[in-house]
Order: sequence, then structure tokens, then C-alpha cells
Amino acid sequence: FARMPNLMLAVHVMFESLNPGSFHKPYLDALPRHFTLPLFYTVEELSELEGSPAYYDALKIQKQTLRQYILTTKLLKGRPSVVLKLPKFTYRDFRWAVGVVMTRQNKIPSKESASQSVLALIPGWDFCNFRDGELATQYNDEVHASESFTMDDVKEGKQIYIYYGKRPNSKLFLFSGFVADDNKEDYVEVVFSHEDSGSSVSKIRKLLLQNRRLTSMIQPFRIASGTGAPSDICMTWLRICTCNKEEAATVLKAKTAVIGKLSERNEAEALALLQDVVRRTLGKYKTTLEEDEKRLKDDGTLSANARVAIRLRMKEKAALQKCLLFKGLLKEERKAD
Repeated sequence: FARMPNLMLAVHVMFESLNPGSFHKPYLDALPRHFTLPLFYTVEELSELEGSPAYYDALKIQKQTLRQYILTTKLLKGRPSVVLKLPKFTYRDFRWAVGVVMTRQNKIPSKESASQSVLALIPGWDFCNFRDGELATQYNDEVHASESFTMDDVKEGKQIYIYYGKRPNSKLFLFSGFVADDNKEDYVEVVFSHEDSGSSVSKIRKLLLQNRRLTSMIQPFRIASGTGAPSDICMTWLRICTCNKEEAATVLKAKTAVIGKLSERNEAEALALLQDVVRRTLGKYKTTLEEDEKRLKDDGTLSANARVAIRLRMKEKAALQKCLLFKGLLKEERKAD
């Protein structure tokens, strides 16, 4: 338990929720009993994520939570319940507590040592919903309390929103159970791979990638959702994977990790590789963006979980389609030159 503070907190929340005389009962009773977290998805709801980079992360969370439940029961098994005074609990109880911690945990400085932090729940503040903006919460060492300020004026009866920090929609989905429309930090993480032909330059390319702690196979990169632009390090990877000996010599002399345009030929091949990877990624989805939009509009049988999952994959597809358009714009700019 000591090595898993989030598990310790979840177990504590679970036992407190099962204790009718708990000091924290008013707070715990006010917490939601249902979450739209992938942790709570059925097999059918999880299938809505097929093709999404978040699909396997969602499966990992379900598997990890089940393993933690088994670990917890084993650790407590054989210990006299009379001594520990622990109520019986089920996986449903445990999973709910994990959901509470997953959506509400925050790090604060430890009372024992300011250099160390502990996980905590902050009643009231943790009911604030997300809105894009700036971080307005900080820990005040003088009064030993977490302080939060509104991002703008709030009228009576209106919600108080807070900014959760720089998190893409995939992380908000996995750990908070929603997808934000107004998220300037959103990106899609795409796995890139390139099988080198075994040419004389392939070993040089491999070395150039290794120097930047990159690999030609199974390399994740970010695609910005707002613009569809690949990250600088992604473009570097693409340029190295398609460079010839002369261009490789230029990369070898470079003093920076990020590599800019090497030549017209290289840029064209790099962009062609980008387009190929993006199209293959889009091909993994079972539906088109248009079909998703129609289903959200017309299918009244969809659960709340399924709707969130579909909205996530729509965001991802839109970003990937923008990436293809971004590539086209670069070609137009090159022609104009």
C-alpha cells in the first residue's frame, strides 16, 4: 500500500463510505454514485472506443483496478476483522472508491515535510467542473491551505468553473469521464512506425533516431487537435526516416534535437509518410466522422458512457482529418514558392 498512495486513499474512502458513523459521511453522501469513467464501461460501451488510441488505456485501467481489488482482499484476508473493525466490501464498493479518487485526487504538501506531497480530496472545490482557461489554484504555505480563485466574475446561482491544467481530451476522458469542446491543449497521440528498406542509409537513420531517443518502430507522437499540426519532434522523426546520405550528414552535424526542413525531396517524402500513417490510423476506426455525428443525433438508445466515447473518437477523427489538410496546405505553400 505504501508504494501506491492512490490505492491507500481509495481504500480509506471505501471504508469511510461503509461506516454509517463516519465523520466524512455528509461529504461522501454528496459524491456521485455513478461515473462516466471508462473504468465503469460495459463490454459493449468499451467497443465504442475501438480504433481510438484511448481504447487500450481504458482496458488497462479496468485490468489494473481489478488487480488492485484482488491485492487488497489478499492483504486483508486472514487479519482479524474484529481487531481492524473493517466492514465487508465488494468489487462494486471498491470500484466506486477508485472512481472517486481518480476524479478528485490532488497533491498537497505533507505536514511532516514540505518537500514531500500526499494525495488528498478537497471537499467542495472538487465539485467544480472544467472550463478552459488558466490555473487559479495554489497551495498557501503560510496558512497551510489550498486556495482557489475564480477565473472571472461569477453571478449568483451560476456555476464556478476551474481549469484542470494542460490535459488532452484523452486524459480528461480516462480520468475524469468527459470530453471538453473548449480545450486548447487537446491533441491526439498517434503511434508512428516505419519499416526501413534495409538500404545503406538505414543504419545511419537508426543511429540518428537513437541519438534523439527515438525509434523507427512504435513511436508515439502528438497531433494538435486545433490545427492538425504534428509536433516538431514528429516532423523530425519523419525527416530522418526519409533522409538520404547527404541529408543524414546534415542531421549528424545539427546541434539541436529538432530538425527543420532538409530539402524539397525530403520534405515531400516526410509529408507522404505522415499522410500514410494518419490514413492508416483513421482506417482503424469502424465508422466515419459523419456516421458518428448521425448516430449521436438519431440513436436515442445510446447510454451516457457510449455518448462520451463516441464524442472522444469524433474529436480524434477531426484532428486527424485536419492533419491531412495541414499536409495539403504545406504542399500548396511549396508550390507557391
